[in-house]
Amino acid sequence: MSAALSGRPIVRWMHRLLCDRRGGTLVEFALLAPVIIAMLLGVLHVGLQMQNSSALKSIASDTARSVAVDYQKSLLLTNEQIVGRVHSIAFNVPYSLNSNRLSATVTDVTSRIEGAQEKRLTLAYTMPSFLQVIGIGDQPMTYSRPIFLTTLSAPAP
Repeated sequence: MSAALSGRPIVRWMHRLLCDRRGGTLVEFALLAPVIIAMLLGVLHVGLQMQNSSALKSIASDTARSVAVDYQKSLLLTNEQIVGRVHSIAFNVPYSLNSNRLSATVTDVTSRIEGAQEKRLTLAYTMPSFLQVIGIGDQPMTYSRPIFLTTLSAPAP
């Protein structure tokens, strides 16, 4: 160290501070930790969104299958009863969706298949977000599918 620097305490302190490397890891962690945690939460959020999307598709398929079987047994359900079936499937195990965030509608549409009745089942679910602190709000998702229904007729003699 030069003789000019040795007489000034502030300059010596600054020189020691600039040459000291002991706290570098802590500073790097403090800078990178929020980014890494946000990325991990983002991956978790995407995973939950994929799970909820898959649950909507499975609920729609389970409902369509159940209603089609009932129609085959000549148990003709109204659109409101089909919505009730959706709710009974969606709010129980294995799906356990939040009842306040799911809406289901069933509408009659012109059938594309002769001799069959066609209905359209539309499910809308708003997935709650735990990432509100970084500006990602609740995620709405919608799934729609047709349901084709026929009744069994007695076999011809």
